[in-house]
Amino acid sequence: MSGIARTADPMTSTDVTTFFDRYASALGGSDLDALADAYAYPSLAVTRSGRQAIGAPDETRSFFRANGERYRAQGITGVRIVDVRATYDEDGLWIGFADLENLDPDGQV
Repeated sequence: MSGIARTADPMTSTDVTTFFDRYASALGGSDLDALADAYAYPSLAVTRSGRQAIGAPDETRSFFRANGERYRAQGITGVRIVDVRATYDEDGLWIGFADLENLDPDGQV
């Protein structure tokens, strides 16, 4: 993901926190454009259930549109990102892992 401007400088913990705060807000608000802008292309999305190559912003929008409908049908209206782990930061490329907690309308997991 690259919602933060690419530079050759290593990302700070503040950069990472800011990025994931914006990402969580976009997820919770189903802001498909913001989600698409968060990724560099081509990308590889990796989840517990598998991985998917993403070649263009429209693929990201389509993925999140379909999943957003499914989550809302289950009563999930927000997300909280916890346990962020940066694993690689080199020449403007950042790779990290984080856990997402799905929240109900009351903000409960």
